[in-house]
Formats: sequence, C-alpha cells, structure tokens
Amino acid sequence: MKEPTPLLPSFRPAAALAAARPGMMPAAPSWILIRLALETRRHHGVADAQRLVLLEGATPTSYQDFLGLVLGFESAYERALVAADVDPKLVRQRVKSSRIRHDLIALGASEADLAELPTCVIPVFRTAAEALGWVYVIERNTLLHGLLRRHLATVLPEEMERASSYLAAYGDTPGEHYRELSTALEDAAREAITPGEIVIAAHAAFEAQRLWFEQVSPRRLTEVRAESPGFALAS
Repeated sequence: MKEPTPLLPSFRPAAALAAARPGMMPAAPSWILIRLALETRRHHGVADAQRLVLLEGATPTSYQDFLGLVLGFESAYERALVAADVDPKLVRQRVKSSRIRHDLIALGASEADLAELPTCVIPVFRTAAEALGWVYVIERNTLLHGLLRRHLATVLPEEMERASSYLAAYGDTPGEHYRELSTALEDAAREAITPGEIVIAAHAAFEAQRLWFEQVSPRRLTEVRAESPGFALAS
C-alpha cells in the first residue's frame, strides 16, 4: 500500500463540513455533547482532516490504505468496548469493523492480508466513563461518512459499488445515531458517572487516533511503536 496523499495547502476541513447535507448533524445536541464538543474542539481539525483527506485525489489504493488504517484502530477499540461495563445495545449498534473487513476483501485483500495489518493496542476500559469518551470520538467520525461516500461514489464508482458498507453504515442520517448517543451519555451522567471523566477519556481517544494516523504509514506498517501511554502497535 502506498503512502497516503498529504493534505493540500488549500484544504479546509471546516469548509468540507459546511458543504455536507444538513441531515448529517443532530438538530438539537444535548448538553453533554455540547460540553464534549467544546472541551475537545482543539482535536477536531486534525481528526476531520485525517478522514477528509479522501476528498483530495482519492485512488483505489489510497481508499484501501485508509480502510486498513481505520480497521487497525477501530477493531482494537471495539474489542475494548465489548469488554467494558456499558449497555450491550449501545455496543451492538456501533461495532463496524466487520464492515471494514468486508470492504477490504471486496477491494481484493485476502484474509492473510488482513491478518498482517497493524493493530493498535487499546487497553480494556476501566470504567464506563472511559468507554463512553471513546465512543464519542469514534461516533463523531461518522458525521463525515455520508459526505465521503457521496464524493467517492463520483470518483471511484466501481469500488464504491462493492466496497462502501463501512461508510454507509448509518446511511445519510448519521445525526440520528448521534442523537441516540447523546441519550446514552445523558443516561450515564444521571447514573453517577462524572461528565468530566468522559471528557478526559475523549481527549485520550482523540490523541490516540491522531498518533495512529500520523505514525502508521503503508511504508512502515510493522515498524512503528507509539510512545503514548496505553497506545502501541500489536507485534
């Protein structure tokens, strides 16, 4: 897999977000989503850019590389989430790594290829608050997926016809799932989970995701060893 294409100087994630359909954002975000958004806003530009890079000269190879990087991170996150003390329904509705595997295989990868992809090591979440902070970060990413899918359908129509199940997981209305997340977060806050703990976990998740996308490149998939606590590649 080749090195991901760097962002162009004129690339602005905020402008891309503004061009997305109105339905991608929740109509009335809850107080806890507002707090999370405000207190983690310094991470948003980088997190968005690491996905919106697909709007700049996407190729079948760069799309496959992107899916491989996401699989290595989100499959590890999902394993930690499944083991966490959170509502099983919340977990079932948000696991999507099987869709990424499906798309990669549809693009020509074999099971052996997938087994060789790097995997992030994310420790089991110690508290429900920690798990929910990570859920917020991963689910926030999905607000961009409808925009990405529609764009890629115009530049990679054949590939997207058979390999878009991950980006299409929530259809064109990810905001609806985001509202469901706000309900789960508010319920958790009422059950003696301190919102500040969720915010702290969200900061950690954003930072781990940033490091993963920055340090894992197709040229050195098995060489990178992240230095951040609780974040490393599986050997």
